[in-house]
Amino acid sequence: MTTAGKEQYLSKLALIVILLIAFALRVYNLQTNPGGLFIDEAARGYDAYSISRTGADMFGQRWPLFARGFDDYTPALYIYLTVPFVWVLDLSRLSVRLPSAFIGLLTVAVSYQAIRRPFGRTAGVVGAALLAISPWYVLLSRIGTEWNLLALGPMLTIVLAYRGWLAAAGLAGGISLYGYAPVKAFLLLLLAGFVLFYWRQLLRRWRVALLAALILAVLALPVYIFSATAQGSIRFQEIASFYNAGGQDAAMLFVKNYMAYFNPGFLFITDASQPNIFFIQRLKNVGLLYWFELPLILFGLYCLFKRGKREQYFWLYWLLIAPLGINLHIHSPKPALWLTATPTLHGLAAAGGVLLFEGWRRGISAQSKFAFQRSFSAAALITLVIIAVFNISAMINDLFTQFPLYSARVADWGYALDQGVEDLARLQPAFDDATLDTFGSISGIYYAFYSRFPPQQRRQEVAQHGENAWQRVGPVRIGDVQTLGGQSGCHLILTQQEKRQNIAAPSVLLKTYLLPNGEPGSLQLGAVASLPETVESVQVVFGEQILLDSFAVVSSQTNPLIGPNRAICLLLNWQSAGNLAADYTVFVHLVGPVNSVSGSTLWAQHDGRPGDGRRPPTSWQPGEVVPDLHVLLIPADAPVGRYQLKVGLYNGATGQRLSVKSGDSNLTDQVVLIELDIK
Repeated sequence: MTTAGKEQYLSKLALIVILLIAFALRVYNLQTNPGGLFIDEAARGYDAYSISRTGADMFGQRWPLFARGFDDYTPALYIYLTVPFVWVLDLSRLSVRLPSAFIGLLTVAVSYQAIRRPFGRTAGVVGAALLAISPWYVLLSRIGTEWNLLALGPMLTIVLAYRGWLAAAGLAGGISLYGYAPVKAFLLLLLAGFVLFYWRQLLRRWRVALLAALILAVLALPVYIFSATAQGSIRFQEIASFYNAGGQDAAMLFVKNYMAYFNPGFLFITDASQPNIFFIQRLKNVGLLYWFELPLILFGLYCLFKRGKREQYFWLYWLLIAPLGINLHIHSPKPALWLTATPTLHGLAAAGGVLLFEGWRRGISAQSKFAFQRSFSAAALITLVIIAVFNISAMINDLFTQFPLYSARVADWGYALDQGVEDLARLQPAFDDATLDTFGSISGIYYAFYSRFPPQQRRQEVAQHGENAWQRVGPVRIGDVQTLGGQSGCHLILTQQEKRQNIAAPSVLLKTYLLPNGEPGSLQLGAVASLPETVESVQVVFGEQILLDSFAVVSSQTNPLIGPNRAICLLLNWQSAGNLAADYTVFVHLVGPVNSVSGSTLWAQHDGRPGDGRRPPTSWQPGEVVPDLHVLLIPADAPVGRYQLKVGLYNGATGQRLSVKSGDSNLTDQVVLIELDIK
């Protein structure tokens, strides 16, 4: 085998190994890491689910080019790439993320060809390896959105053009415009530069070049026409940082955002001051690039300016125009947008690394009179390798060990909503209504995704309710839990802790969803009851200082029946006769049926501190009325008959029950509050 043949063989073998590593980093534990679901993933996934089942998106638009989503009308290419995965694997986090993982894998493979052209085969292999393990790109390849297409589309277009397949390049460029919206500005700048640098070669093949331009224009026309419409410009108006600025202020903001993408702090250090992107588009403990890449990039730039050829200067042009357009975003700099720079930075690092290694090899092999040079070269190489191993190990540990823990605390990931939606859908029939309120109106996307809500039914709701369609998805209300106190009945709610605790109406916690480390998370399942117009007075005294003044079984006017699989919402009104020194817990038991063999069987119970734990007895003022809600779920196998609701109090620290006195009755440790007929 010739030297050239051997080099080519080794390059292919190395590329196969690199792709296997890239694949493993992108698909390992993909279903559970990230543990939640980003809202864009939910929207793209449900649209793909709807199209795979009905041929139309969630709004009823058949085979749309632009997905309406949250009324921002995103190009739909990623949705169509997701359709086959959803069709085969059903709707899940895995099926939505697999297309992104494979896009990332393909981007690594294409980057080899892109970097090889200006910097050589070895640099192509090294650059592909750097992209395969990039902290920046690995995480983004594990998230089921169209972000990755911003890296693949332009790069594939240039690689095909490099290889002389101009018509295919025009096709790739046109299709890429239906990926991530920022490509619309960047691709035009990139292709304009390509024409400027390679106009002589294009002129020699002007017929094919003209065909490529025609293909690109035909595919691009719908994109740019739609972008000029009111609907197509909504998202731009929302995110354009200079939209309300003018004159010098807009120009200064433009330059500031542009330079931010080259800030070493943005590239190499995680910046906690940017919460809009923190832990979503980047990791916590490593930057977008490794520290060992910094000297390689600088050396690559040095060599480029010293020995630059046309292909390398085009590479520099690519890097310099990468922030143009994306720096208009109000949240600049943003890692996903900066994928326009793929693979320039890794290519420069690869080129610098190859040239440095050749210098080290020459230095190490120098004659004995250059002992210092040999020692310095060896020490520098070993130091860089150690830093590289440390950086890469830190990234792997962060991604697979730390990220699942700290990302679960970031609200935008919607951690545990899959469990919450499952419980909400299961328990909804037991209550008068069910409400989901985590991210406002877009919470409905999560419910539709996790419940696999029938797309045909969803489209009927959209047609019926129009702009108000996302106020309800099937049996679940989407909206503010604060408004539930004024509505008749007892309502099941799934919301964040801070929202539930701010509800003025009586409420009770049913379940807190745990974080991966076992700590309580913010997502909670609870119930809210309206204040009834009438209550039943009981005047029962517990422990001579606590008075149960009155109670009510809360039910809606539309469904007052109590039966199996229904919830009993019991509102107790407490008063204190004096200052209490101990906290007590309330217990409510459903026993029965009376006058039967199983008359004392406990069928349901609820224990809880008064006022949902927010009003412990030690905080009660004498004479103050403290409403206290308790919810019992009647089992499906509870027999028909009459049941008793019993109430008591016990010391939370000792478990000792308080004595009860009602009228002239003897002292006990509980009171039969009411008898109910379960039908």
